[in-house]
Amino acid sequence: MPDDPADLFVKPTWPPPYSHRDRVVEIAHAELENGDHTGLRYWVEVLPDYPDGATHPKHWCGAMALACLRWAELCEWTWVVGAGFLYVDDSGRRTREPRLPLVAVPEPGDIAYFHKAQHHAIVVEVVGGDVVTIDGNQSNRSQPPDRHRNPAILKRTRPLREAEGYFSIGGLVS
Repeated sequence: MPDDPADLFVKPTWPPPYSHRDRVVEIAHAELENGDHTGLRYWVEVLPDYPDGATHPKHWCGAMALACLRWAELCEWTWVVGAGFLYVDDSGRRTREPRLPLVAVPEPGDIAYFHKAQHHAIVVEVVGGDVVTIDGNQSNRSQPPDRHRNPAILKRTRPLREAEGYFSIGGLVS
């Protein structure tokens, strides 16, 4: 058994010619099929300096979203416990402005945020007035028929208006 839990996980890699947006979505799709239903894989990626033996935060949807951005090599950001990753600066201090710009209509790879549950998801596509996302940290309650093998990571379709905001990765991909 490795001394470092991070050694248990293999970082997904994706060769060109994928666009950066496509890479984020492909990584999220891979997690949909074979991801970690406990969230540990994502916390190990986004909380690299977390104390050994400490219990990671219970809710991991944002950690999965950030891990997808990191694995797509778009950022090296880490999670700030109690603050997340969208409203913090590179030193971990909270900010009033998000580090990714808010947009009305998201594109693939963008981050959807649902305030009611403080939930993050990766945008797959927009179809009419709906957004398709890949969501981590989902419960085992009855799910729509597009559920895949991993009940904790789901592909969901919902009205665009349900999200509090969409954070564009456009500035990271240029």
